[in-house]
Amino acid sequence: MAGVSVVTSDRDRALDEAARWYTRILEADEPDVEARFDAWLEADPLHVECWAQITGTATVIARTEPIRRSHWTEPFVAREAPPRARTGKTAHRAARRGWRRHVRLKGFAAAAVAACALAVIAPGAMIRLNADMLTATGEVRHVTLADASRVALGPDSAIDVDYTADARTVHLLKGQAWFEVERDPGRPFRVQAEGLTATVLGTGFDVRMIGDTTRVSVAHGRVRVANNSASRLLTAGQWVKAAAGRLTGGNSRPASLGLWRDGEIVARNGSTIASVIDELRPWYSGHIVLASDGLGAQPVAGFYRTDEAVRTIRNLVGPYGGKVTTVTPWLIIVSGG
Repeated sequence: MAGVSVVTSDRDRALDEAARWYTRILEADEPDVEARFDAWLEADPLHVECWAQITGTATVIARTEPIRRSHWTEPFVAREAPPRARTGKTAHRAARRGWRRHVRLKGFAAAAVAACALAVIAPGAMIRLNADMLTATGEVRHVTLADASRVALGPDSAIDVDYTADARTVHLLKGQAWFEVERDPGRPFRVQAEGLTATVLGTGFDVRMIGDTTRVSVAHGRVRVANNSASRLLTAGQWVKAAAGRLTGGNSRPASLGLWRDGEIVARNGSTIASVIDELRPWYSGHIVLASDGLGAQPVAGFYRTDEAVRTIRNLVGPYGGKVTTVTPWLIIVSGG
């Protein structure tokens, strides 16, 4: 399983990079962008393969008449998608020959490529098959489990519930969930998420898998959080997060935890533009492409609404000179100034 996970991660990263290169090519306002794209393409055969996949998929989509064309905020300019990139020895030359054509493409072709890239790396059907409860984009669902424990399941999230005579286990497969647990000393309540296990008897706490980080925050009660290498006991206001196999933690006001249930994102404790955008994605019905790593790394703090994605992102990146471009109602591209 470990080997499969690494391969999948490499492909996901390459697909994301290919989508970002496509955005940069369309904007065509960075110095030496063609030379840097050449270097990226030649660095790894996987880059060539992912570039071919993205441009090839867009060929089909960009030639399809959209059913919501009247809702677009920008005119339909080009029906033709970029040429499919070849694999093997001719791939690099083909990409360079198509360079100017890529730069001239506007409107739906750009949206299609970025959307396709993110759709490819989205969680697959296995989550839907394994989940007992699912939510859609922007939906918060409140459910009561068999033992009267309550769950607020965040947007674009999924859980699998496994209750036995001597244990209560909930697997967070995707997204985020808030738990209010009924005390039962004979049946410990556990939440498992990406290698973390949170064990409680009676408490209110938050478990979240956002971006590359899994985090547990406690509003009241006590929770023991453990992974393969460490274990920590958390009380009210304490949190711990796991990233790259390491556990780190800190303190927050209990009242500020779980505000996502009311449609608010709280940026603190090392939050960046990229991490806030990651939190916003499950609330937005389209795709958000962050095309600047430098902009994404900028630190931010504050409260941001989830119900107006474009306005929230503009407020988020504006102080750093970031640019927000909407291409149809379901694609937002965020780039550096």
